[in-house]
Amino acid sequence: MHQGKRMKRRLAARLGCWLVVAMAFCVRAAEYTVDNLAGADANPGTAEAPFKTLAKGLSAFRSGDTLHLVHHPDHPFREALDSSRHPDMAGAADRPTVIDGHGAVVSGLKAFPAGQWQAEGDGVFSRPLPNNAWVMDRQGHWSGFPIVFFDGEPAGFRKTKAELEPRTYFLHKERPATPGAARGPLHNTLYIRLPQGATPDDVAVETIALGTNVHIDRDHVVVRNLTSQYAGVDGFATTKAKHVVFENVRGTRCMDQGISNHGTEVLVRDSRFDGNAGCGNVTDGVGGRDLMAHTLRTVAVSPAGFYAIVPAARGTAVTVR
Repeated sequence: MHQGKRMKRRLAARLGCWLVVAMAFCVRAAEYTVDNLAGADANPGTAEAPFKTLAKGLSAFRSGDTLHLVHHPDHPFREALDSSRHPDMAGAADRPTVIDGHGAVVSGLKAFPAGQWQAEGDGVFSRPLPNNAWVMDRQGHWSGFPIVFFDGEPAGFRKTKAELEPRTYFLHKERPATPGAARGPLHNTLYIRLPQGATPDDVAVETIALGTNVHIDRDHVVVRNLTSQYAGVDGFATTKAKHVVFENVRGTRCMDQGISNHGTEVLVRDSRFDGNAGCGNVTDGVGGRDLMAHTLRTVAVSPAGFYAIVPAARGTAVTVR
């Protein structure tokens, strides 16, 4: 009789422990939503009351959670998605952390008012534009896809500051005298010219403001259904992480690579990386050329079939299936 009671108590204790574990699992596997138009960071982050910023969504993130982005075709997210500030983002093999863009776009473009430009005179304004478009250093100027927009319209580039006309731009590039040497103080300085008497408060001037748009350095993270564009460095990047998965993503019009992985086990599915400058072929400003500096190879040390990114033939676009 006493033995039966003891067995019941033990069984009840075990059931209680399992229940606690199950409840903890359910609580931790949360889903959050970010809507950069209809959301507010004071909201709880539900589908009905979403957050507004990626920063808020990432701060709420925990291991195994899912973050949903609401896609507005004409309103991209204009902030970086960076896991390095969120150590709790790492998932687990059986429960990865997921970022689902649902077709959303992360753009590195930002409008800078007059107070963030240096007036040079004669309608010319300048500001630093940090970037990793090393392929342009030799020629001394940017000549790829448009990186400046006036009132939403793409501007044309010029090869020198002296050639600037109203609503054009020149990005000063320098090649170091010797490998590893410092460049001059004007390296990566952006110059624009506006109509006489106008300032960046009169004309909406957008240019690239972010470095890498999407950066993952946590294990067991899945990023899907997301486009990254107009990055000063890479569209997508990873650093020293394991089992990172990109599904149906696109990296395009980035000043370095569409995707760049460093010491990471990565699997890329159904994705495309095109129109980026990092492969060294954008030197004439001619559009319509798909450019990609990466392809895929199997990592022999990974029995799970993960992949690493390695250099491919220059001047090619890669669609990963």
